[in-house]
Amino acid sequence: MMKKIILFSFILFMSFLSVLGQTNKYNLDDLIHFAKESSPSLAAVKFQIKADESRIKINSNLPDPLISFGVTNLPINSFSFTQEPMTGKMISVTQAIPFPGKLSTIKELNEFDKTISTNQYRENENNISLLMKRLYFQLYYSQKEYEVIQNKKELFSALAEVLNSRFQNSLTSQKDVIMNDYQISVAEDKLIAINSDQQNILSNISVLTEKEIKISEIDFSEINQLEKLDLTNLSLEANPSINKLKSMINKSAKKIELTDYNYYPDFKFTVQYNQRDIISKTNTNLNDFISFIVGFNLPINFGGRIDAATEESEYTQKYFEQNENAVRQDLSIKLQTAEENYKSLKKRLALINNELIEKAELNYKTTLSAYQTDKASFNDVVASINFLFDEKLKRDKIITELNKTISEIIYLTGYEFKEIYQ
Repeated sequence: MMKKIILFSFILFMSFLSVLGQTNKYNLDDLIHFAKESSPSLAAVKFQIKADESRIKINSNLPDPLISFGVTNLPINSFSFTQEPMTGKMISVTQAIPFPGKLSTIKELNEFDKTISTNQYRENENNISLLMKRLYFQLYYSQKEYEVIQNKKELFSALAEVLNSRFQNSLTSQKDVIMNDYQISVAEDKLIAINSDQQNILSNISVLTEKEIKISEIDFSEINQLEKLDLTNLSLEANPSINKLKSMINKSAKKIELTDYNYYPDFKFTVQYNQRDIISKTNTNLNDFISFIVGFNLPINFGGRIDAATEESEYTQKYFEQNENAVRQDLSIKLQTAEENYKSLKKRLALINNELIEKAELNYKTTLSAYQTDKASFNDVVASINFLFDEKLKRDKIITELNKTISEIIYLTGYEFKEIYQ
């Protein structure tokens, strides 16, 4: 019984060590999440949104009342409050009230600032997501390229033993041995260059995520699960950049509505209380006074100031409308290009998977057999090997470009924000 307990404890301990030894794997969604969490641009826009929320409260409420203290009709010969009956101490409260409907319009105007900042936040999210996807797919291709070149090097290394044996038996020339060694050196040089590229990409990912991430910690298992896009339903209506400009246009329209209130007066209501003392000469106890005053400004429009404010808002609205048209035109061209690339890459991937790689493998085997019977040169063998691995690398390149194109379409259409804008 004791042996079983010890054996079970040992197995449990080894399992625990195995779990500790496992390396955390980060998929693409994890990397995008880390990049967003550590993004200073997103943090800045968050504060902008909070500032916009505060601005709504600042500008859409009545201004604070004005309290005034003073003295009226104070005689300058004595500065006495008991000499003249008109002398008094005054306190007044004045409240400014805009024309009815003006405050609610100001509130609606300021709410557009929050909407614009929110769309800016989503636009920044969209940019970060696209940037991280590009780096991720570049790293994927770099890793696949490394594996393909490594396999190619191993194949030439295996051929080196065969060639050396054939050379010793005078079945092949020294030129073939040297050519094979040259191919191994070329592969080694390429592997060094690929490793350098990987470190540069990882450095960029580490900066964006604020984490030191190694290539062994990145999960590429979902890379071949290509999304199927319904190209007939793609549009730009959920793109954050488009929606930000729409909000700016709506804000300009609301600002035009607000400038109409410049033709209407704002009001001021004042309540004033005057306290008077007993006149010393006559011993007369005087009554206190209370006054009610209503004032309003006259919108005379000196120099066309009010008209100019309306024109400014109208021109601003037209500016944002044309700006939206320009952005929409640019995005439409990019989206159309991405759609065509997507269709082309899907066809190319099907062709290379179904035919080209299979034919390249058959060509290599046939050429190698022909070389062994002196019916083909070693140059033919090298060419068939390069052709085979070039086709495999081309497949990984197409998969990478297909994923990049899908990411571009998602970025352009705002696919990740569709539910928000519906």
